[in-house]
Amino acid sequence: MKLYSEYLFCTFLFNIKHLFLGTYQLIKYYSMIVLEDKLSLFRCLLLYWYLCISNRLTFTEFIEFRMFDKGSSIKKKKECLPSGLQEKYFFKTFDNYYDILLNNKNIFSVLCRGFNIPTPRTIGVISLDGFDNLSSKCASCLMDIFEEITTYPVILKPSYGLCGKNIEKICGFDKYRRMVKLSNGEKNIELLTVEMVKSGFKEFIIQDYIEQHEMLRSISENAVNTIRVQTFIQNKNVYIAGAMLKIGIGNTCVDNVGSNQFVSLIDLGSGELLRTIRILSHSIPDIIKGDFIIEQNKHPETGAQITGCIIPFWNEVKNLSIYCSQKFGMFNSIGWDIAIADNGPIILEGNVAWTAKYQQLLAGGIYKDTIKELIDDGIKCKRKAKK
Repeated sequence: MKLYSEYLFCTFLFNIKHLFLGTYQLIKYYSMIVLEDKLSLFRCLLLYWYLCISNRLTFTEFIEFRMFDKGSSIKKKKECLPSGLQEKYFFKTFDNYYDILLNNKNIFSVLCRGFNIPTPRTIGVISLDGFDNLSSKCASCLMDIFEEITTYPVILKPSYGLCGKNIEKICGFDKYRRMVKLSNGEKNIELLTVEMVKSGFKEFIIQDYIEQHEMLRSISENAVNTIRVQTFIQNKNVYIAGAMLKIGIGNTCVDNVGSNQFVSLIDLGSGELLRTIRILSHSIPDIIKGDFIIEQNKHPETGAQITGCIIPFWNEVKNLSIYCSQKFGMFNSIGWDIAIADNGPIILEGNVAWTAKYQQLLAGGIYKDTIKELIDDGIKCKRKAKK
């Protein structure tokens, strides 16, 4: 019964909610659309209703992907893979039984080692079970690990983490002052552990920091600029839906697109960076006016050229993502995060619930041809039972 209610929410209620909400917002904001060659309000409403019901498109996606523009056909507009349709695909194909293999970064690291997949070395694991009011004990455990580390920096992150939250680049440790040196300053180790306990995550891991390839380091060195490769697998055949470079900006140590939204499209054949964009705003008025996104061919802080550069070891990156997809074939689709060191690519993590949004803002819809067939086949299948 619970499974049925989850499925109902994932289909009927989703459409009803977004149909009414999107209709209201479209009427409210239509006058703000400044595009000359735009559809009339009536045609916009008809198109939105059609795409919402057939493809589970939300109002935000309707305006982000400029569906109100007359310049593209309905067929072209339907090539956009909306988040609702992608979530439905995940719902039908994802088996919770295997979740821990990919989403627990400690276990994922161990499996990668077993499969001879290059991945950062895990130095230590901190379990926070029982530390709710005892952050001093957590601090003692961290100190023991930090004192044993001979080469910094290292990365401290939750074993189960999303969107780059609570990730710290540890650049050094002064045990006499009990201070941890971070990429953007210093922090008392007691304060660091209090933040870890309050984060809600029950386990953290410490891993080697990846010294990225000099080409990527020249773009931005505060964060490791990583490649996101989106793969699908069916009958042991792996298909790459797209790839992009996630670029660090500011003094943060992560390049997560949910935080920075600075990405560059990678040509799958050559590895060339074809187009680079930054997302400046998420407000509906800015999105409607087209002010939420800009072309950014050079890094705004370092001045380094981005667009037109070639990703080093590109063929090795593709081969590694294919090999990893085959080894983790219990997952139908994975978004791989891959770093490039001086000697080749290194897998950082795999994401089951990856988003197609940024890839599509860069290069248009991916819901077409083979990828569409794979998604449609997955949605038609009976949902995998929990074990």
